[in-house]
Amino acid sequence: MIQQRLYHKWVKYVLIFIIMAAASNPLCAQLKEDEGDSFGAGFYQEVNGLITSRNVCSGQYIHKRRTFELGVLLNHYERASGFVFRHQYYLNQTPAGIDFHPSNHNIRPYLVYNFIYNNGISERYLRQEVGEGALLFESQPDVVPTMNSIEHYLGVGTEMDLFGNVFFNVYAGGGLYFYRNNLRVVREDDRLLPEQLTGFTWNVSMGIGYRFY
Repeated sequence: MIQQRLYHKWVKYVLIFIIMAAASNPLCAQLKEDEGDSFGAGFYQEVNGLITSRNVCSGQYIHKRRTFELGVLLNHYERASGFVFRHQYYLNQTPAGIDFHPSNHNIRPYLVYNFIYNNGISERYLRQEVGEGALLFESQPDVVPTMNSIEHYLGVGTEMDLFGNVFFNVYAGGGLYFYRNNLRVVREDDRLLPEQLTGFTWNVSMGIGYRFY
């Protein structure tokens, strides 16, 4: 039953991706700032020191050496639970007077800033060592605790062309997270407050993308 449910979810996302790819080509030509700019889409999986795993479905705009990417955060394909913004800066060398374009390089190393807003997901996706607060609703076992996070990462990565306009994308980095668990509490003086943590952690992302040249 679980495998069948995941299969149907995969089919749904693949169909959405195909429809977006078919419909976007005429629109892309109207939205370009420069003639050499391009658009893309990606699907990634992330693991880090805070969350066991999560998935990102995103759209990209590539302007010279910069990629601006906005995506929807999907936790185990269950539902949208936040958004992601990524800014990549490509490091490939180019001859003097020649503008960088992704199609001219099969392998494209880059620097990246990654912002993540993760809202209202089950704490069962958290790594066990995160958080020590007491469960607020111990008398209600059906209540699923939820958490929010805001995360900032810096890292290095690379894109590698596979076939056609499809490429593999991977990056590794680290950064700062702000975490709040709405159904766990900690005691501060005489008050019970939602558990909140701030710390540094690592993040690894890998997946595939498609570019509309």
